Amino acid sequence: MSIDVHSRTPTTATDRIGIYGSGVVSPLGIGIDAFGESLARSMSAEADVSTMFADELPTERGFAIVDFKMKEHVDRKGIRFFDRPTCFGIIASGQALQASAGTEVDRVGLVLGTTTGSEKSTSDYSRDTLTQPKPYLVNPATFPNAVMNCAAGQAAIWHGLTGVNATVAGGQLAGIQALRYARNSITRGYSDVMVAGAVEEFSPQRAWGAFGLDREHPLVAGEGAATFLLAGDDSETAAKSNGPIAELLSAEVGHYGPDARIRSAGLAGVIDRALERAGIDRSDVWIVATGETGTAAHDEVESDGVDTALPGVERLRIKLLNGETHAATGALALSAILAHHRRDPELHGRAAVLTAVSPDGAVAAAVIRGFHHG
Repeated sequence: MSIDVHSRTPTTATDRIGIYGSGVVSPLGIGIDAFGESLARSMSAEADVSTMFADELPTERGFAIVDFKMKEHVDRKGIRFFDRPTCFGIIASGQALQASAGTEVDRVGLVLGTTTGSEKSTSDYSRDTLTQPKPYLVNPATFPNAVMNCAAGQAAIWHGLTGVNATVAGGQLAGIQALRYARNSITRGYSDVMVAGAVEEFSPQRAWGAFGLDREHPLVAGEGAATFLLAGDDSETAAKSNGPIAELLSAEVGHYGPDARIRSAGLAGVIDRALERAGIDRSDVWIVATGETGTAAHDEVESDGVDTALPGVERLRIKLLNGETHAATGALALSAILAHHRRDPELHGRAAVLTAVSPDGAVAAAVIRGFHHG
């Protein structure tokens, strides 16, 4: 099937996956409307986090939802022991699922990207095993939070989904990897619909980890979750919709080792491959959302790779507004891109690229085509 690379209407190729709904939980706003309003004003979400935890923090400032309370967003019991990533995942996936159009729950899957799960829950549980009176009187209700796939599992249980359920521990690449996983699940027939996204929490553990990456220019940790409802053309969700809000055209990954020059060239190659598989000419790309972290060594790799593949294209750096969100970066960046498409009809049918680089040499790129529905 030939594809017009300059087409500004949704394609009908069977390997093209539509995005029909989205959800976001962020210090910038909970819900795509509130999130989009903050983006439109370029409003930073940095806040005073000094009263959030009993443990010491490296700085009193952070990108966190300081006054978050799960009970304000759900009307069910059983949430007492949920940690922040689990709460964020449940809320964001619920928002995205509003566009599922009654698809059978056994054909709806869910995949969330993460770095290591909840570092706070794991650390707190481990500390209790050492500090509580023997025989290790830890609270068993908190153990599920220490498991890496807790947020994805609990979100599926909460929303009654019995399809594919997965967690992708990809760090900076996790958002793109989750989209790729969801796309493969649909195109290979394992699911009709997939909720895909990523989640990361603000905690003392993550705050210190971000701070320690670059002592000369310390990073400020953030948090958030973003999810997207993906479905194929022949799904009930697609049939009952007014069209997708975006299309996932491609998602490519690669690994090029620790050498910065090789990684930059590798990222440029992965971007080129993603554009080729998407059938998109680079002239139709209006923005590149990068995962730049604020550490010079890693950022130079990503910046050089993007400059080589897409010179002169506008950059979106979501971390400037939402902090260092590791695994959630790509998903939050995609939410930001979709928010721009919602507001600006001139962007209808234009393509955007997401990129990510990890310290171990992994790189990723995804191509999205967004639509404006008025």
